[in-house]
Amino acid sequence: MNWEYKTLRVRPQNAIESVFEFPELDAFINQYGAVGWELVATQGIVDWSPMGPHTKEFLLFLKRPLSD
Repeated sequence: MNWEYKTLRVRPQNAIESVFEFPELDAFINQYGAVGWELVATQGIVDWSPMGPHTKEFLLFLKRPLSD
């Protein structure tokens, strides 16, 4: 089977530091899932500020079967 791939860079908004749920990110990923994309990996982009490191963005790696 052949695949097509997509890489997205997202920056969740209104994230609360002590809560690890991102409903807006879930909704965003679900939109891609509805058209056949499968999330296969993620990578956090870390910002090193004077207050310490924190993840400011995520890379999302998706794939879906290539249409023939």
